[in-house]
Amino acid sequence: MKEFITLLSIIIVFTTSAQFGQIENGGFENWTNTPLFYTPQDWNSSNLEYGIETVTKSPDAQEGSSSVILKTIIKDQDTISGYVYHGLDDTGIDYIDNFETVSIQFKSNLTQDDTLYMILTRYDQFDNQLELQIRPVGYGINNNWIQSIVNVGNQSQAKIGIGFTIGKEPGLNFLPSPNSTVQIDNIQLFSGNTEQTKLPNYSFENWEEITYQNPENWYSYNQLLTAYDLENVTKTTDANSGSFAVKMTTIDIEGDATPGLLANGPLNFSTYGFKPIPYNASPTTISGAYKYSPNGNDNGEMYIQFFKLGNVIGGHIETFTNQSNYTTFSSNIILVGIPDSMSIIASSGNNIGSVLILDDLSFSGNNVGIEEFSNMKVNIYPNPANNKVMIKSNDIFNYKIIDLSGKIVMSGDNNTSAIEVDIDHLNSGAYFIKINNKENYKLIVE
Repeated sequence: MKEFITLLSIIIVFTTSAQFGQIENGGFENWTNTPLFYTPQDWNSSNLEYGIETVTKSPDAQEGSSSVILKTIIKDQDTISGYVYHGLDDTGIDYIDNFETVSIQFKSNLTQDDTLYMILTRYDQFDNQLELQIRPVGYGINNNWIQSIVNVGNQSQAKIGIGFTIGKEPGLNFLPSPNSTVQIDNIQLFSGNTEQTKLPNYSFENWEEITYQNPENWYSYNQLLTAYDLENVTKTTDANSGSFAVKMTTIDIEGDATPGLLANGPLNFSTYGFKPIPYNASPTTISGAYKYSPNGNDNGEMYIQFFKLGNVIGGHIETFTNQSNYTTFSSNIILVGIPDSMSIIASSGNNIGSVLILDDLSFSGNNVGIEEFSNMKVNIYPNPANNKVMIKSNDIFNYKIIDLSGKIVMSGDNNTSAIEVDIDHLNSGAYFIKINNKENYKLIVE
């Protein structure tokens, strides 16, 4: 779980375009329940862990009316092997019957060296592990049902964990080949010739549909959190306008703080970050309304970034502080040129229990990059600059030097007429100098 809890780097992959330069469904009025997959009841599965369908139902059964198919797929350059398992990482299901053999019915389409494995763990009543066995069950291509009988020894236990997956010889540490599949049915446990108590849903007759909900045109980790019967981005009727708003909550998963993350681009399963969407307008302002209830000294944030050919050409970072009532904001966007893609990502913060509610997000000033003001005389020289830059005005002024991500890298207050600013520590590139929180002037640092 930890591998996709942290928000990682944003990868450029294009999806649907935003219309007319406006934020789609920025009022969060429209929501969609998305069917994700079916999963066998009583079994944990790779579907629930990864949010990707690697376990499917088949009407081709050795017993009853259905069986389970495990498959290996490539998703965003990662190999994911399907599995089903009774139990959790550190405990199993109650099972006190003695048994020494496990019978499995299977079909397979396994590439060379790929193997169907069984994982068997026995526990005592205190969840102490008594033994762990990883045993090969089947190989190769088998178009007809094959019975595999695995001798596992006879040891008493209070609980067991038992499951099946595809691996490559000599064990599970080697990823299998893409497109390997196995079909499993009718799992039985025997003591001698006597069948013991059947496992829950032993022949994969019972399945349940897993769905998740997101606002239309927005994405979150909800499809990954289905393994925990959780969602941390939800619909709320506590709206600034209209009927609904979006609520993000930082929750506890296995001791990790998992922020509610909302993005306007889809999830990248390689990085567990979010992908930008195609976009070619040039807004100058982002506005909206929010409530924020932090746990401790926490802040919510929203990152807006614009890209051109994979490079950041502008953006803004909006910080949300403790507000029990709806508070509106309208913030300038720094943008150089016309983008080809754009990303918005909002976060509820780092502390478990922090809650951010957003509503009425919108852009304005389409196709206008930077506002020009002629009513105040400001001179910036030299420009491009190297070690120092002079900022001169005909009035008392404040200034901020801002990089293209929207981060303030330098600032100064109550300056009279002119000031020389040491910029020797700044990296080469484009910046903006904001005067009195209004005017923006481009600065090139060499």
